Amino acid sequence: MTKLKPQSILSFTIVVLICFLLFPGSKILALTFPEAFNLAKSNSKGQLSQLETEIARLSQAPTSFIGKLLATTEINLKADTSGSKDSTNLSLSALSQADNLTLASITYNPLTSGISFALSIQLYPLKTNASLAKQKLSPDELEIKIHTARLFFAVFIGRLEVPLIEKDCQLKEEHLSLQKEKFSLGLISFAEVKNAAKNSSTLQTELKLAREKLVKDENALKKLLGLSNLNDLDLQLEQNWPHIEQLEINPELIAALDLHLLQAQSELSQLEKQKKPQVFASLNLNHLPKNQNFLTQISFSHNLYKPQHTKQIALAKLEVTKQEILLNEKKEAFYEEVKEALNSYKKAQETWQNAASSLAETTELLDLANTGASLGIISEGEIQEIALEYEWAKVKVSKTALDCLLSYFNLQKYSASLPELSL
Repeated sequence: MTKLKPQSILSFTIVVLICFLLFPGSKILALTFPEAFNLAKSNSKGQLSQLETEIARLSQAPTSFIGKLLATTEINLKADTSGSKDSTNLSLSALSQADNLTLASITYNPLTSGISFALSIQLYPLKTNASLAKQKLSPDELEIKIHTARLFFAVFIGRLEVPLIEKDCQLKEEHLSLQKEKFSLGLISFAEVKNAAKNSSTLQTELKLAREKLVKDENALKKLLGLSNLNDLDLQLEQNWPHIEQLEINPELIAALDLHLLQAQSELSQLEKQKKPQVFASLNLNHLPKNQNFLTQISFSHNLYKPQHTKQIALAKLEVTKQEILLNEKKEAFYEEVKEALNSYKKAQETWQNAASSLAETTELLDLANTGASLGIISEGEIQEIALEYEWAKVKVSKTALDCLLSYFNLQKYSASLPELSL
């Protein structure tokens, strides 16, 4: 094991101190895509997702009788007085309305020790407990994943591309200089010089745009992750994208397609109930220390003729039929959308495999070229050309990997049974 000399240790310490002095507020780190995703999830978008989940939870209507009873119960304290003991009234009351209960109340007056209880219930027709509450699908961090992936890859690919375009610009400038020299010697036409100048100018514009885009993407990524500096990005992704032949679609998505039909059926059901005989029963109990009063009552009503109501039922039936037809169309469109998303993933996977194969071939050629250079049978220019092809092949693999990742995230919108990628 080689021992570090005291001078080397001192030099290293001085360099580290200088870095901290020059960049006191910077976070310098090698950032992988999984780490970037976790940072983005814990940043503002993650907090927003948590808030939306809590709002959805609080907005969800109870479905059980006990849940509805508790949700509709109110407890009130009321006091009335005009200055004399006899006219002072203090009461504590509880009131609830749930399901078939149209009124349920208890009132207690501590001054007179009086208790009043009232209950009114609809005996027929019975109300249904069908819940039409829209099931709100949790975003499940999918939006954060997609947004982080787009920015992360944009910066990662940009950092690969810009140096290559710079190298290409340098070669185009050298070629332009060579063409000008040939023209001055009368070896080529002016059109060839003009074409070389045009190619060089076009590439310079491309380089300028690529640099601006990289700066913009880096700033957006730093803001998303809450970092002041990105020193290095390390792309770590599953290199073996799973093969998926068919999707197990989330049942919530299919149920969401039925909402308008269920709403129409519910409205029709309520209208038809109003056409049936209405039977109510009520009980009132008043208790005072010296007397008790009971009152029970059953009421019956039936609407024999109401043209407007008949018209409303006819319209509601037409609306149900309409929603049934629309539901079939929506389901066909939905399944076509899922099929297209699956085919897009398969196509992206195939494109990535082709790019990976091309990179493997280019890597092998580069190894052969380096071997040839060591034997003196390949020129330095040929080595540079193959090395440039190798770098562009890496860019292409990264771009196709992004397409695979985004199309895989898109599939996760439809199915919760997909395996998590080893990111």
